[in-house]
Amino acid sequence: MNTNKRESVMQWLDKCENNHWSRAGCKVIFNSDGSYVGKIKIAFPKDGAGTLRAFLWDFGNDIQMGTAGGYGYDKLSAALRGMVFQGIEFTNHPENWEIQLRRAGYTVITVM
Repeated sequence: MNTNKRESVMQWLDKCENNHWSRAGCKVIFNSDGSYVGKIKIAFPKDGAGTLRAFLWDFGNDIQMGTAGGYGYDKLSAALRGMVFQGIEFTNHPENWEIQLRRAGYTVITVM
């Protein structure tokens, strides 16, 4: 990730951690031997139509960030679409990111 893009992601992460985590979510990812290998932090919008922000940590790689707005669909999957976790590029149709991870042998647990 180039420096400017990384700075932009870090600025949004700081903003979300300081203002939005009251509407937060976190999912942790374990590989098949039980090692903690990644996490997804989510800043949910104030209302159903606002912008959701998702941050993906694939430990050992740069943090990735995505957004999705509007209502009436799976915004988390839309925000994660196109991100890559340990070689798996996330889609949101027909299989979302969580189905893709589980099929590859990962365990996903919602912790917040």
